[in-house]
Amino acid sequence: LYLNFDKPVGEREKDSFRTLLKRRAQREPVAYILGEKEFYSLSFEVSPAVLIPRPETELLVEEAVKELDDPLLPAAKGPPLVVDVGAGSGAVSCALALERKNARILATEINRDATRLAQRNVLAHGLKERVHLVVADILECIMPGTISLVVSNPPYVPAGEIGGLAPEIGYEPEEAINGGPDGLHVVKRLIPQAAERLLHGGRLLMEIGQSQADEVEKMLLGHGFGQIRRIRDLAGIERVVRGVKHG
Repeated sequence: LYLNFDKPVGEREKDSFRTLLKRRAQREPVAYILGEKEFYSLSFEVSPAVLIPRPETELLVEEAVKELDDPLLPAAKGPPLVVDVGAGSGAVSCALALERKNARILATEINRDATRLAQRNVLAHGLKERVHLVVADILECIMPGTISLVVSNPPYVPAGEIGGLAPEIGYEPEEAINGGPDGLHVVKRLIPQAAERLLHGGRLLMEIGQSQADEVEKMLLGHGFGQIRRIRDLAGIERVVRGVKHG
């Protein structure tokens, strides 16, 4: 409107705008209305099949990049293997692949519709040869002792708290948000699977919810992880937990 203030708006344009405005008035997320969302200065296609990438998840990418730069990070054969569990839109996988070209990225996702959308994002960013997607539950498709780094933004909102969240959340896939009664249902499965499949000295990075760091650290220690770090986001919340496989 400001760039073309002297151009009259036609009825077709008005009707289109009214339709979009009505969707937003019903609290549908802007990202779904536009069909895209920026993450890590990159544009990604999104739909109700996937969780909308959040700015706080960029911290997960930043910490993963630091791990990939660590000369002590183990690798089985050739470049380190990074597995992104619960890939969703593929935003984390693509961002990592573009940041560090020395890494092989495997992304697992249980939802087939989400996997198809993630594949489109992988192709859009020219990463077909570097990011490989597989329909799988957590890490069940991967051989033990092969992974250098596992990253994941699992569902971590306690089921009882979902009803109190903003109405926009209701448009997003529940399986990507609902973490069960304590918010840690998927985390409790991910940690032992990662412990089995990581190389000795391999790393696990997880995004978690507020006040979950103590319990997650206990689980990591109980499955042979050490050198636990709890990383705070810009709001001061312990948002990412990192562990190194020792046992």
